[in-house]
Amino acid sequence: MVANVYASCLQVKILSAHSTFDKIQDVVVKVQYNNTSNRTISIYNWCFPDNELNGPLFKVACDDIPVDYIGPLIKRCQPTVKNMTPLEPGKTTVTQVRLSSSYDMSKTGIYSIQYDMPGERVVFKHARTFENTIVKAISKRESGLPSNNIQLAIEGRPNIQHEQHNIMNVLRRAATLSYVSCSTTQKSQIMNAVSWALRYANNSFIYLNKTKPCGTNRYKTWFGTFMLANWNKQKLHFQNLKNVLNSKSMTFDCGCNDAGIYAYVYRNQPYRIHLCSLFWSASMTGTDSKAGTLIHES
Repeated sequence: MVANVYASCLQVKILSAHSTFDKIQDVVVKVQYNNTSNRTISIYNWCFPDNELNGPLFKVACDDIPVDYIGPLIKRCQPTVKNMTPLEPGKTTVTQVRLSSSYDMSKTGIYSIQYDMPGERVVFKHARTFENTIVKAISKRESGLPSNNIQLAIEGRPNIQHEQHNIMNVLRRAATLSYVSCSTTQKSQIMNAVSWALRYANNSFIYLNKTKPCGTNRYKTWFGTFMLANWNKQKLHFQNLKNVLNSKSMTFDCGCNDAGIYAYVYRNQPYRIHLCSLFWSASMTGTDSKAGTLIHES
């Protein structure tokens, strides 16, 4: 194995211009590499992500609980000189990284962030000797490149990978969704609404299934005075609803032009939903939305 005995001469530091991030802000940090040796050090190009990460370079935790890396895991070819960036003695270079697209930051909390990679996955000996020098591998502990640990207050935001997974679930079962009198644009909006409705149903079921039954603010907002029987009834309802949105054959009829109506169904025609004028003018999510309409009618 080719490894770099100069890894210990590379100092890594992470910096953030902000200490707090709301849910619409990208969580961006800067990574600073400093060569403290008297020799040029070559760093893999993929350790300079230029915003988007190409691997799990960081150890991230929310309120001391590790969070998942959700970015790409890449299989690369054998590296050559072309895959390296030289850093001269005493020099410092900085690259920017967007963490919120590569780590699950769906929960609000205090996030601790530290650069934490084995040196042999970051640094090699000078590029001129790389191709013809085999250096005895050093241990992961000896060659580790941990940085300082910074803490940021981050407001939870949607997990992009989970959203895409839900969308792909809908796309994979597209053959079980049929349409009557629907345009291409309307079909696309319906697919998006089904995806969001499925997300709502999943989140509601998880909440009712994992929360101790009681009169929480969330429960009272949607269902009124707390009753255990009603809590269990709603839990079963959302469990059935997510199963419908996941797997049942559904038909969407876009032929309704009635004003003042979102949608309607017939009791003897399960999973056939007639979509009307207000549905198309409604927002995709929120109160009286497209997704909410499908929740109501499914």
